[in-house]
Amino acid sequence: MKSHRTVLWAPIAFLALAAVGCAHTPPPPSLTRNLDREEFEQAVRFKNPSVVTVMALANQYLATGRDAEGHAYFCQRATEVPDRAVFGALCGTFQVRMSSTVPALQRSDWVKDGMANSTGPRRRTGSRATYGVSSNCEQNGERREKS
Repeated sequence: MKSHRTVLWAPIAFLALAAVGCAHTPPPPSLTRNLDREEFEQAVRFKNPSVVTVMALANQYLATGRDAEGHAYFCQRATEVPDRAVFGALCGTFQVRMSSTVPALQRSDWVKDGMANSTGPRRRTGSRATYGVSSNCEQNGERREKS
């Protein structure tokens, strides 16, 4: 009878340990201000920042492990400036990087949503979705540059 209880509790204990082992804690708060990141945040808020400046800010978030802050910042910029695809792409990138903080059963949908954000806006043409390519530029499955 005692071995039957052990067999019953072993899978439950394993699942509990696996769930705890998959948890990811956010980085601790900074002891000092990151002046470089603050300056890049301000520079990226200008009217038309260069891609180099935007990627330098993304690098600041990535290097310090501040995925949640990067996700919030770039998703906000993506909604404010929907014409700049780099903001949506970085929003999706940080969302995918944060997947370890999402419960395991919801993780697949979270990552799919992040990948959809990072690929950019979709337009429907006919029965299929195209990504930034007009329907007259795509023939026989090959893409051509717009002239």
